[in-house]
Amino acid sequence: MAAVELVLVIHNHQPVGNFDTVIDSSCDKAYLPFLKMLAKYPRIKLGLHTSGCLWEWLEANRPEYGKLVAELCRRGQIELLGGGMYEPILPVLPRGDALWQLTRMNQFLGERFGAAPRGMWCPERVWEPHLPELIASAGLEYTLLDDYHFESSALPDQVKREYFITEHAGRQVALMPISKKLRYTLPFKPVQDTIEYLRELAEDTAQPPLVVFGDDGEKFGVWPDTHEWVYERGWLKDFFETLDGALDWLDIKLPSEVLDSRRPAGNVYVPCMSYTEMGEWSRVDPDATKDDPPGFWRNYFHKYPESNAMHRRMLGVSKMLNRARDMNVDESRLDSAATDLGRAQCNCAYWHGIFGGLYLNYLRQAISYHTLAAEQTLLDVCPQLAAEAVHTVDHDGLGWHQHVLRSNELTVILDPGRGLCLNRLDYRPTRYCWTDVLSRRREAYHKKVMTANQAAASGHESIHDRVLVKEDGLAERLVVDPHQRVGFTTYFCQQAAPDRFLKVPHSPSEDPNPLLPDYGIRVLDERVAPNQVSGVVRHDAFSLEKSIQLDNNRLVFSVKLAAGTVPAEDGEFFIEFNLTLLTDQAKDRYLRVGDTIHQPDQTGNWTGARAVLFYDGWQRRALSLSSDQLSRILYYPVYTVSSSEDGFERTYQGSCVMLGYSPQALVDGIAVQLTIKEQ
Repeated sequence: MAAVELVLVIHNHQPVGNFDTVIDSSCDKAYLPFLKMLAKYPRIKLGLHTSGCLWEWLEANRPEYGKLVAELCRRGQIELLGGGMYEPILPVLPRGDALWQLTRMNQFLGERFGAAPRGMWCPERVWEPHLPELIASAGLEYTLLDDYHFESSALPDQVKREYFITEHAGRQVALMPISKKLRYTLPFKPVQDTIEYLRELAEDTAQPPLVVFGDDGEKFGVWPDTHEWVYERGWLKDFFETLDGALDWLDIKLPSEVLDSRRPAGNVYVPCMSYTEMGEWSRVDPDATKDDPPGFWRNYFHKYPESNAMHRRMLGVSKMLNRARDMNVDESRLDSAATDLGRAQCNCAYWHGIFGGLYLNYLRQAISYHTLAAEQTLLDVCPQLAAEAVHTVDHDGLGWHQHVLRSNELTVILDPGRGLCLNRLDYRPTRYCWTDVLSRRREAYHKKVMTANQAAASGHESIHDRVLVKEDGLAERLVVDPHQRVGFTTYFCQQAAPDRFLKVPHSPSEDPNPLLPDYGIRVLDERVAPNQVSGVVRHDAFSLEKSIQLDNNRLVFSVKLAAGTVPAEDGEFFIEFNLTLLTDQAKDRYLRVGDTIHQPDQTGNWTGARAVLFYDGWQRRALSLSSDQLSRILYYPVYTVSSSEDGFERTYQGSCVMLGYSPQALVDGIAVQLTIKEQ
C-alpha cells in the first residue's frame, strides 16, 4: 500500500462587526484549545488561515493566540495562509480593491511572522475563472477549492488523489481539491471512519494519493455541541494520536511542501462556483429542488436587493477613493479610508445560508459603519468630492438612475423608479444607516419550520443536518412583505390593524390589503434642484406630486394631489417608513408618542398624535417623524424567521411606522418632517 500524503488546513474567521463575547467564546471553545492540542503532537502539521478581521481582534484582545501561532510556526508545525485581509468575496470587488486585500494580508503576516504566505484561503470557495491572474499578481502560488469544483473539469479519480494548475492571461496558480468526504467526517464521525477512507485511497495506486482537508475551525468547538464532542469526549486527542501513530503510511504535509515535492496532475479550468451547500443556498427560487442547477454566489445581489444596495453603496465609496488618488492626494492620508473600505467588503453580511449572515442586522450595520467612515474620511481629505449637493447614480446597477442628496450630516438615496421612495438614509456623525430594514421573504428552508422541534441533537451531528427552532410560534411569522421595506412609500388601506401585518392571516378578512401603492411606479416629470427632488406618481384615476427636500439634519417629505379625484372608498391614506433601532430588547431603545414611552417589540395604534420619536441610546440620537395633518399612527416591529447554526430564529429587522391621513388631506397637501438630533 502506498503512503498517503495528507494536507490539513484550518480556516478561522469572524466577521467584521461580530460581538466581542462571540469571538471571545470562540477562542475559548475552539481556536486556542485546538492549537494547544496540536502543540502536544509535534509531528502533526497543518496549514492555518486566520482572517485579517479576526487577527486584528485577537491582537487587541487575545494576544496569546498570536504567540502560540508564532511558536508553532517556529517549530515548522504550521504554515500560514493568506487571503483577502477582511475576507471579501474577491470576484465581486474592483481589481484594485481585491489586490489591495491580498497584498495587505501578505504584509500583515510578513511583518508579524517573518515571511509572506505562499498560498491563500479562498473565501467561501467562491471561484471565478479570472482569479488566477489576480492571485498570482499578489505573489501567491496556490489556493484550495472543494472537490465539487472539479466535477466538470477533471476525472473523479484524479480529483480524489491529485492537485492541479489553472491559469488566466498567462498567470497560473495551483488548486488543491478539498475532500467533501473529510469535511463531513471531521469531526462529526468517529476517527476510524476517516482512517478507513484514507486506507481505501491508498490501495492499488502506484503514486501516493494526495488528500486535502480544509474547513472552518469553528466546527472544532463552536458549532452546537461540538466542544463537548471534540474536547471533553476526546475526539481531537484521539484524532491526533491516531495520525501520529500512522506516520508509517501517512505523510502529513504542509500545502507548500506538496508544491515543492509533487508535480500537478495537469491543468484545469474551473467554472464559476462555490461549495455544494452554497450552490443550494444561492438559488433564487425557494421552490427549487436538488435536481435544479446550483446557484451562483452573485445571485445574492438579485435574491436580496438589500445586499445589492449595500454592495453598490460600498462600490460608490471605492470610486471616491480612486478619484482621490487621481487627485494626487498623499496615500498616507487615504490609508484610513482604504482600511475602512476594506472592512466594508467583509463577505458575511452580503449573503445568507445556514448561518445568520445577511439576516443579522448588526453585521449589516458594521458594513454601513465602515462604508460611511471611509466616505467621511474622503470628504474631509478631498472636500471637492462633495461639490455637487445633488447627483445622479445608477445606485442599484439596474440601468435606472437614483438621486443622491448630501448634507453635512446626511447622505440620502432616492429611487424615482419606485415612487420616489427613500432607499437609504445614512447619518454620518454616528456612521449609522437608519433605513437598514430587511424585507420578509420566502426561504427554501421555511417549509422545515413547520416540522422543526426543540429536541436536543446528538453531540456530534453536523449543523447541516439539524432541524431545530429556538422558540414556539415561528410558523405564524412566515410573513412575505408585499414590497421592499424602504421609506416614503404610500398606499390606501381599509384594514390596517398593525397586528395583521405581523403574522400570517388566518382568513382573507384579516388581510391588511394595501391598495393603490406607489412602490413599483416610476415617477414622471422629475425636477431636480439643490437638495430637492420632485416627481409625479400617476395612477389611473389620480396623480400624486411627491417631493423630498434636505436641510442638513432634516428631511421634508411632501405629498399632494396633482390631478384627478382620490378614491375615498379605498380607506385611509398611509405614508410608510421603515427604520431600525438595531435591537428591540435594549432599555435605551424606545419609541415615544406624546409623553408615553413604548418598547420596539410592541405594536401601537395612536390617534390624535402628531409625532413619533425613535430614541437610540447607543447613538445618543433621536429620529422624529412629525406631521400636522396626521389622523393616526400605526406601528409594528418587523421580524424575520431565518436559519442559524443554533436553529430557526426570529430576528428583529426594524420598525414600521404607518402615518395615517384622511384622503381629503391630499387635496391640501401633506408634509412629514424627519429630523435627527443629538440627545
